[in-house]
Amino acid sequence: MKKNISPILEKMVSGACQMTIARKLRAGFSAAMALAFLLMSPAASAAAFTVDTSAAPSPITGLWSNQNESGWGVALTQQYDVIFVTMYAYDSAGNPVWYVASNCAVSASGCTGDFYKVTGGSLPTATWNGANIAATAVGTLTLAFTDNNTGTMNYTINGVAGTKAITRQIWRTAPPAVANYAGTWVGTYLGYPLNYAVTQTGNNLTLTLTSPIMTGSQTSTGIINGNTINVTTDTAEITGTSTLTVIDSTTIRAVQDSCTPKPGSYCLVQNGTTVTFTKK
Repeated sequence: MKKNISPILEKMVSGACQMTIARKLRAGFSAAMALAFLLMSPAASAAAFTVDTSAAPSPITGLWSNQNESGWGVALTQQYDVIFVTMYAYDSAGNPVWYVASNCAVSASGCTGDFYKVTGGSLPTATWNGANIAATAVGTLTLAFTDNNTGTMNYTINGVAGTKAITRQIWRTAPPAVANYAGTWVGTYLGYPLNYAVTQTGNNLTLTLTSPIMTGSQTSTGIINGNTINVTTDTAEITGTSTLTVIDSTTIRAVQDSCTPKPGSYCLVQNGTTVTFTKK
């Protein structure tokens, strides 16, 4: 009796195709998982923040608090690989209380140390009495920073755990850099060149004026005030003031506000005159 093998072949081909598809799916899934692991692994992500222990004080040093919980905070003082932590807060009765971690050892992005409650002492207006000071161990403190201005504080106090997000308080930033006006500035008055040789120390300028139409030189002092420089002249020949307005890094407009010649002398530039100087 002759059997029809077509259905059998169809099943075999179908099974082989399913196995091939399954292998491809497994291979694709494995590749996707490997890529996901690579993208999530520390080696493929940005480098984690590390506390700088090379200098003292570090940018970590300062007053820290939770911006949404005004009234308590922590003072952090870092010296190389140790951070001294002082926490000022309140107890369950609302009384002020102090906690310290005097040896919070720095490791990677934070520090960990024993936490103490400190009591005793005297009023600042009274004679100091240090005999009653007591530091009682209450738990541990761990600080974890994401950068020099943000972090998390985890702690235990008498068996009770707590967590606070903290940020470094910044109430004053560095003043803007003072522009550099030192150098030679050249202008023209009535067709004659005027040359200012300028030296600078911080916000203070010394301006020495020379010109072919004057004898010798004239020295003035200037004070930078934003984009304005207030110039005062008091020499054996004249007294006067002028205002220099900074147009850009290479251009200044000078206005002679006042000039009073001394006996036997004269004012080279008349009051109200404007001269534009360009830095060479």
